[in-house]
Formats: sequence, C-alpha cells, structure tokens
Amino acid sequence: MPTPRWWDAYGALERPLCLDVRPRAAFAQGHLRHAVSIDGLGALRTRFSTLPPRGVPFLVVGADADLLQTFVPRERWAIVAIVLVDTHVPADLLAQATHPVELLSAAALQRVAAGRWTCDDDPALLFEPAPVVARALAHTPPTSPLAVLDLGCGAGRDVAYVLTKARRQQRACRATGVDRWRAALRRAALLMEDLHVDTDTHGAQVCEALLAYDIQDDGRIKPVRAAGAEDLEACELGVWATRLPHARYDMVWVVRFWPRALLRALPQLVREGGLLVLSHFAHAPADDVPRRGAPLAAYASPPIDRRVHAWEIPALLAHWRAHYGPCEVLEQCIEPVEDGRPVHSVVVRRGAGPPGASTHHHEPAWALDFDGNRDRIVRSIELAKAAGSTLRIGPELEIPGYGCYDHFLERDTEQHSWEVLAELLRTDLTDGILCDVGMPVTHHAVLYNCRVALLDRRILHVRPKMWLANDGNYREMRYFTPWMRPHATETLTLPACITACTGQTQVPIGDALLAAPDTVVGVELCEELFTAASPHIAHALQGAEILINSSGSHHELRKLHRRIELIREATLKLGGVYLYANQRGCDGDRLYYDGCALIAVNGEIVAQGAQFGLDDVEVVSATVDLADVRAHRTAKSRGMQAAWLAAGHGGLPAGGPPRVDVPQRLTRTAQLTEPPSAPQPVHYHTPPEEIALGPACWLWDYLRRSRTQGFLLPLSGGLDSCATAVIVHSMCRLVHASCAAGNEQVLADARRIVGEPADSSWVPASPQALAERLFVTCYMGTANSSEATRERARSLAAAVGSCHYAFDIDSAVSAVLHVFQLVTRCTPRFRVHGGSPAENLALQNIQARLRMVFAYLFAQLAPWVHGRTGGLLVLGSANVDETLRGYLTKYDNSAADLNPIGGIAKADLRHFVSYAESAFALPELGAFLTAPPTAELEPITAEYVQSDEADMGMTYDELTVFGRLRKVGKCGPYSLFVKLLPLWTPRLTPEAIAAKVKTFFFEYARNRHKTTTLTPAYHAESYSPEDHRFDLRPFLYPVHFSYQFRRIYEVIAQLRGSAS
Repeated sequence: MPTPRWWDAYGALERPLCLDVRPRAAFAQGHLRHAVSIDGLGALRTRFSTLPPRGVPFLVVGADADLLQTFVPRERWAIVAIVLVDTHVPADLLAQATHPVELLSAAALQRVAAGRWTCDDDPALLFEPAPVVARALAHTPPTSPLAVLDLGCGAGRDVAYVLTKARRQQRACRATGVDRWRAALRRAALLMEDLHVDTDTHGAQVCEALLAYDIQDDGRIKPVRAAGAEDLEACELGVWATRLPHARYDMVWVVRFWPRALLRALPQLVREGGLLVLSHFAHAPADDVPRRGAPLAAYASPPIDRRVHAWEIPALLAHWRAHYGPCEVLEQCIEPVEDGRPVHSVVVRRGAGPPGASTHHHEPAWALDFDGNRDRIVRSIELAKAAGSTLRIGPELEIPGYGCYDHFLERDTEQHSWEVLAELLRTDLTDGILCDVGMPVTHHAVLYNCRVALLDRRILHVRPKMWLANDGNYREMRYFTPWMRPHATETLTLPACITACTGQTQVPIGDALLAAPDTVVGVELCEELFTAASPHIAHALQGAEILINSSGSHHELRKLHRRIELIREATLKLGGVYLYANQRGCDGDRLYYDGCALIAVNGEIVAQGAQFGLDDVEVVSATVDLADVRAHRTAKSRGMQAAWLAAGHGGLPAGGPPRVDVPQRLTRTAQLTEPPSAPQPVHYHTPPEEIALGPACWLWDYLRRSRTQGFLLPLSGGLDSCATAVIVHSMCRLVHASCAAGNEQVLADARRIVGEPADSSWVPASPQALAERLFVTCYMGTANSSEATRERARSLAAAVGSCHYAFDIDSAVSAVLHVFQLVTRCTPRFRVHGGSPAENLALQNIQARLRMVFAYLFAQLAPWVHGRTGGLLVLGSANVDETLRGYLTKYDNSAADLNPIGGIAKADLRHFVSYAESAFALPELGAFLTAPPTAELEPITAEYVQSDEADMGMTYDELTVFGRLRKVGKCGPYSLFVKLLPLWTPRLTPEAIAAKVKTFFFEYARNRHKTTTLTPAYHAESYSPEDHRFDLRPFLYPVHFSYQFRRIYEVIAQLRGSAS
C-alpha cells in the first residue's frame, strides 16, 4: 500500500512524538516505538497538563471515535494526524474533524509503521522540560547516583525528564517533588505511572515522594491540609528537611516560582558539590547577563512584585557565599519560555568551607545607576557579614554615585537615594552589622553630602560632610553646603518612604561619634583627611578608637603616596585604627577612582587593597587589638590636650562631640593564639605601572558600560599612538587574566562585546585573541609618510593582535585640494616648495583632518565588514604636553571619543613604553623609543625632516616643567620666569629663558581655544589643561602679555646691571 501523507509528515519530525490512547492491552500487543500510552479517554482527560505545549507536533493513535471530539475544541495542539484503529466513525463526525484523520486496521497500521513497531520499549516524553534543568543535568557526573528535589513541581514535568534521562544513562536516580496544589500532584503521580517511574515499579529511577507543602512568604513551610484533616503548624526549613526522603540532595531546582525568604536558606538542602538551579520570570533583566533567544520586552503575568529583579540574583549569591561557603556560578542567562516571556536562569554549584574574615571594602559605583549601585552595596554587606564583620563602610556618595555633578541639584537624585535606602532597610541586610552608606540629604532646605549609619533595619545617625573638596576636578560646593556646626547635631525629619519601613520619623544629623558598648567610632569623609584641621584629630582626642573614611578619591600619577602618608600620620600621632574605603573604577567621566582600601593601626599599615582591577568588590581584612590603641594613647601630653578640648577650649563646645548610641558590640574576644595583623610594607606602583593599569581599567569600564563593540585607533607609527595601543593591549591582558581566573562578570562582558551568542562558551585564549575581536588599528599614510612609520605600525599591530588596515589617503587629500583650486584658482604649496606659513599649515591640517574623517568611517563600519552590529569607539593619542602647547590640529584625528593618554606627559609615556617592552614581551617597542617624534605632515627632503620639538620651539621635558609651574605652582609669565632662572641657569642665559617663557605663553594663549573641544581624556596629571572642568580659564587672551614681559625684561636688565 502507498505510504500515507501523515506518515511522511510524522517521519520528517525532528522529534517524533506519539500519544497512544488505546486500551493498555491493545498497546501491549504492539505500538509505535517510544509511544506514550494513556489507557483510554478517561485517563487522557486527567493528563492534559502533561501533553506537548502549543506548536509542538505529535501523532495520536486511538480506538474510540470520541477522540475526535476530545481534540476538536482544543485547537492549541499541533496534531499531525489522528489514527483510529479498528474503529467505525460516523460520517458527520468525520466531517467535523479539524485534524487529518486516518482509519486503519491494526494490521494495516503495523504494515505502515513496519520499521517503528515494537512491543516493549521506554515511552518518550511528550513535553520539553525547563531548559535550565536539562542543561544543569549535564553538569552532573553521568554515572553517579542522583537524588533530586523539585520545589514547585506542578504536574511533574521536570521530575519526569530527569528520571527518564537517568534511565537512558543507566544511572540510579531518586526524585522528590513538592507543590502546594494537590490536583497538580495527582497529575504528577499519573505521569510517573505512565513513564514507569512511580514507586510501584521498584526500578533504579523512582519518584520517591510527591509532597503537598505550602512555602509561605516568611520562608516557613506548612503542610497543605487534606480535606477533613486537622491544620498542621508551619516549620523552619531545617526542621522540614528532616521530613524529606534525603537530608541533602545532589540537585535542587526552583523553576517559575520565587519563594524569596526560603531561597536564602536553600543551600541547606544541597550537599557540598551539589547544584542549585533557579529560573523565574524576570523584571527589567540586567544588561550584563547573557541572553538566549529573544525574550519579550513587556508582559503582564506574573505581576512585577512576583518577578525576580535584576539585583536579587547577585544579592542571593552573595548571601549564599556569606553563610554557606563558596558558590560557583556554572551558567547564568536570560531566556524565553514557550510564550516568549523572559526568565532569569542560573545554575550554581555549592562549594565547601566558610569564607574568611573581613573588615571593609570598596566597590565601583556608577553615577545615576541606582539599581547597579544598590546591588553592589547589597553584595558588599553580604560579604562583610559572611566574614563576621560588625562594621561595613563604602565609598563616598555610593548610592547615587559620586560623579552625578549637576544631577545632585535635581530633586530626583535625592529622592531615589532615599528609595534605595528604604529597599536596603526593608530586608534583614543590616541585621547585626553597622553599615555606613553615602547619599545626598536635604536638611532645612540645605543639601549636604552625607554618610548614613544603619543597624538592625534602622537609621542611627546622619553625618554631613564638613569640609568640601572644591578645587582641581572637584566642585562639591556647586551642589552641597558644608556642615558648619562641629561637635553639634540637630534633628532630621525623615521622608515617608523611610518612616514606612522603619517607623522612624526623626534621627540626629550632624558631627557626632558612634558609641558602641565596647568602642567608639569617628567618621570623616574624603577631603576632610587632607585638610589642616581634620575632624579625626578632635574625634580621636575625644575617645574615638576607630576612625572611618569613605572616599571618592581619583587616580593621579604619584598621588597615592600623599594619601597613605596622611593616614599613617593621623594614627601615629593620635593612636587608633583607621579604615579607609575608596571607590574604584570609572564613574562615568574622565576620572578613574583608584581604590586602595587601607587599614592602619598606630601609624602602621596592616592591610592594603589593590589600587587597580576589574573586580566589582574587594574585601580587605585585618585583625586588630584595641588594647594596642589604648596603650599607644597613654602619653601625658595627649591626655592634657584631650582634657583641654573637652573643657571647651579651641572654639569647640565643652564635652566634645555628641555620642549616638550603637546598641551592639563591634568587637569580639579573640582566641589567645590569634595574633593581630602584622605591619606590612606599603606597595606603590611605579608611574609606568600606573599607566599600564589605570587607563586600561578605565577603558574597560567605559567599553562595557557604553555597550559598544571595541576601539579603533589611528596608529601613526609614532610614540604616542604606540603608547595608546599598548594601553589597549594592557586592558586585554587584564581581561584575559580575569577570564582565566573565572571572573564571570568580566567574561560575560567580553562575550557580549565581541558579539558572541548568549549560549557561547568562548573564552579568550590570549590577550591577542581578545584584541582581534575588539581592537582595530589604521595606518593612514600620505606622500609625506615614511616606510619606517608604516612598518612600525604594522609590526606593533601584529604584536598586540589588532585587526590592522594600512592605506594611503593621498587621493582624498588631492580631491579636497582640487575643489579649493577650482573655486579660488589658487594652488597652495608647502614651505619647502616656497609656500607661505599659511599655505604650509593649511596643507598639513587637511591631512590631519581627513584622518579624523576616515577614522570615524572605519569605526562605524568595521564591525559591519566582519558581519557584526554596532560600532567602535575612536581613540585619540595626543599627550598632555602637546595639548598644553596647542601643538595639534583642531578637529584632526585627536578629535576622538576617548583619549587614554591625554593627561600623561611625553616623558612618562616614553618610560611606560620602555617598561612595556620587557614587562609585556613586546620587542617591537624598541623601534618606537629610538625614533624622533615627527608629525610627518610636510615633505621630506635632503635638507629638511619635520620634527615636533623643532616645530614647538621647546623640548617635551621643558613643556612638562612649564605645565607644572603654570598649574600646580600657580605661576603666570613673570613668576614662572623667576622660578626658572635658578633652575635653568647657567644652562641657558636669562634672555634665552625669557624667550622660551614668551614662546610658551604666546602659543598657549593663542591655542587655548583648542582645549574647549578636547577629546575626553583619562585624568592622570596634575597640570592637565583640560578646559571642561579641571582648568577653568578664558580662551581669548591678550597673547603678547605686554605688561608681564615688560616686567621680565626689567628683571633681566637689573641682572645685567648688577653683573656689570
């Protein structure tokens, strides 16, 4: 007989599914291979929840005409055909069928399915399990026995999948399902029976128990009362676990169910090395979590409060690590369920052993990223609690981010900060730990930069900053007012959102000490450490033994020494423990906050954190003995000063600062064999190391947060663009090392940036392997370019692994000049060809500006060329000295998106490249170090080769001196000349020094307008001329400085007169 169409369609299915609804006796005599047997229509109607979901095709075999009516109203099923065996069907019923129908005898069906007919085999699953459960099972050893627990098992689909998978693997498996709905458990029991994994089968794969329990909002578990039975009491998870078939399970999953309180204790049910699997509907999924498929952006059910929020998973993982030891995230993703709604899925392997102790940390805040900042605060508190800490401090203004700037003037910024604080207080996060967090606070219509002390879900005290940072990059007085009442507090009225969760309406605000039963804590903020009358002086004299400083201090080359020496001096003179926490990372602008959390005791550093890095949170730990502090303070002079201050002398109120009660001990009794942490040498990076690390970390933060796909660098073959390329290489080295060390956040960011799919397992094999996916370099030559620069660019690109393009732009230059010639009938010439200075400069500038045009063209289209979406960030490479002098073309290829070396001196860049030659094993850098600096914008002749220093009229080293004296030394032309006289004499005559000073200020003044359009540059140098915030000066000057230079020449005349 010919093969029926429905059989061809069934055979073509990737996963052929067959539902056999004939009586069990007929099924036993023969059936399609892997068919699922349901004993008649009555049994079918109790099993609808176990059938395939919408759109999954399957075949139905039956022996009852009523089967057609059963499926007619349920059009959601994609039925290939309904095959009725030895059955008479009335014509009118057959005409109503909405699916293909075939009437066959049993013998005919056996002939059609000759190759797939059997009497004994395992039934297939008619449904797909939760994808994350199927993937998680692959993380278990395929031959070891399994004990699994499904919380919220419903009709038992996932349990059935795991058991049948274990049967195919011939591994023992025992499963337990828990659900609050008895009807769902009855359907689950029928499914286990159909698949022969129920308790009556006595096989190696058994569903041991299907239990009716209700998991309540407080995390307690209550038996679901059967009809007519007495109500039973709820119990804690630990008690309930004793009633389960197993004390610990190899795999526990909670899918499409989110019992928040219970989840925090879930690792209690999992053996060490076992898996915890979570998957639930996501609200506003985090951007940094990989995607699988394309989930819907919006959906109605479940409601928002019943979904998992982006911050909850990191907070939950931190809590698990804190209370149950290490947890390894094996996978994490956002993926769609059948109808497209997104779920956040995560698979975690529980490790062994408790975490170590800690005292404080730093974290990378990001301006206005309230969700992300909250999540990082939550994680840090969880880690601190896990380590047994009773005090946690974080960086300055950590809730909104320090770099909000004028956004601090918006009411929303403070309002959202209070709302985030309320979220922290609604949970048990602050139970048993004194937490110090930063945010803006308005009191009596005045905005203050504050620290807020929290304990046991309540606010204890608000400490406003007294001395504000208001120079250099800081403009705090533009937004905040300093607290002008030292040693005094007032009453702050709290907003309604805080009152709603704590019951408090007022708290003290002002300068006070936090007094615990066993010690006293003093608080100061960042800049206050650097001032002459630092608050820690009076606080320590009035009994504060622990001093805490929450800082937002940015990186500058050679700056760390000052910060550390001030901390050491503070505790050396006064005695005490100083805890310093600082932000680390890019906060959204030119600054990189360089971490380096510290613990100092009596003038010695006993713990120091990393200054640079890619980790979100770093914990710094130390054991300190307060008896050492008290012994250090026994000097009589200190006692007299403390008593003098307490008596009301020195302009401060008598009695010292008010004390706010902290109703909890902050210390513990140490073991007799536990020594305090020993002093350690302070680690300082050399300036070349700082350049290798700071700008590299800044670039990575900017890249991952900007959601772009990489960098493009015009690589000229000179030292500056070389240094920029090496900084990108350093970034790739850091990212590769973090990925190799298992940093999941860095790896997820790297995969997203390079365009890997959500389910990718790609890991960069080397820094070069990463660079070839995210770094493009271009050598844009002209007739004035040399083969030496072209070859240096090529060799460096090959060494760092960038995708390199080398091409000439002469045709574009000629085309632009041709238009000019057609319009003006004039042909400009270079100076070496007899042209005027204006012609010479214009011909150089057109080359430089066209390079900018090509750079942006390639940045926008290079990903497209390689089959990817998105664009690249263009990197500039003008150093701070050239910018100061104005030795650059406005809107040339220095006009970029970012400039990692724009705040670094030429001399420092040279030292950095020399360092990288050996540290990064890049011998190609040697050629850059010996090459003379040149723009290569003028023709090379036998008599003339363009030189940067000749063009500028001074050396790069001299420019550095000018820059530091102008900005840091606060020198104008006259005082700068006076400073240089003893420094540069007798190497230069007074007239020569005056000529260099005059040249510098003339060029600086007439080129100052260029700083208004500078590319945002990494801030690394104290004399940066950056106009946007750091170096505020006019850009239209009287460029000849006639009065100032007349005074200089008067000094020279006096010198000549006295000499004669």
